[in-house]
Amino acid sequence: QMPAGAILTGCSGYRLRFREAPIDYDEVYVYADPREVRRKFPERVTSRKNIFVLSSDPHLERRSEGGAAPLAQLYVDLWQLGAPANKFVEELYRKLEFTQLGAFEAMIRRVRKVSKS
Repeated sequence: QMPAGAILTGCSGYRLRFREAPIDYDEVYVYADPREVRRKFPERVTSRKNIFVLSSDPHLERRSEGGAAPLAQLYVDLWQLGAPANKFVEELYRKLEFTQLGAFEAMIRRVRKVSKS
């Protein structure tokens, strides 16, 4: 239900990318225009905040796939959340280690090569 162009990260980004969530969660982190998110989900005085809007950038927008943050950003964002997302970090690490580690390492090499130019 997020506005067009929104990029989910954290637990929601994991769930969107892998079609599963290792545990339940109650906070949504998204890279989006805060005005658009506020328009779609107006703040309620009585409720606890559970949608957190982060600033995006053109690189993140280009690298995102299907409305989810790129794997590297997803990992960093989950890691930054700490205890609430630890199980997601463990599962993401396991998935990368067994299925996508080679692609992930290739992406890191490409980024390093571009940043040296």
